[in-house]
Amino acid sequence: MERSKLYQLTDEASKKLYEPVNDIESLNQWRKHMVNLIDEISRLKLSPSIDLNETNNNRSLDPTDWLTARHVAHQMLDTSLESIQSIRNRPVWQPIPIEIRASIEQEPLPEHGQTLPNVCQDVLNYVFPYTRGNTHPRFWGWVMGEGTLGGILAEMMMATTNINAGGCTHSAVLIERTVIQWM
Repeated sequence: MERSKLYQLTDEASKKLYEPVNDIESLNQWRKHMVNLIDEISRLKLSPSIDLNETNNNRSLDPTDWLTARHVAHQMLDTSLESIQSIRNRPVWQPIPIEIRASIEQEPLPEHGQTLPNVCQDVLNYVFPYTRGNTHPRFWGWVMGEGTLGGILAEMMMATTNINAGGCTHSAVLIERTVIQWM
């Protein structure tokens, strides 16, 4: 949160440098605003929650707060399980409400990343309820893998290990070869 505020203020100060000044009054207002921006940037840079030595070269995609990440992961898993368990109580498909569609289509390009909880909440609000319906037992449009508990767990494990069974000798390749032999 503070890092994103720091980026926002730094960007604002950079843009302010190019702002035109017409007279002494506008110069004084410009100067006052710049001093306030610099003070706020300085305060954030001194904050213990921001590591200024972190560079783009050594940033990790790992969560900085594993406890929160674990909590969010469990919430998403619970939501997925509840969805599969109650799928028969929902329609196969439902149209996207106009306000949801407008919100998605008019979303501006983000200047900074979002937190994992915010991304997951957006998925739950804007994506999860308005899918094609492939996982519903009464969806008969075409044959494909259905959304079952086993499928969810398998996808979760595959995403975790990121296996490519295209070559080499590892367990996924051996399993794939064995299944092919069974056919």
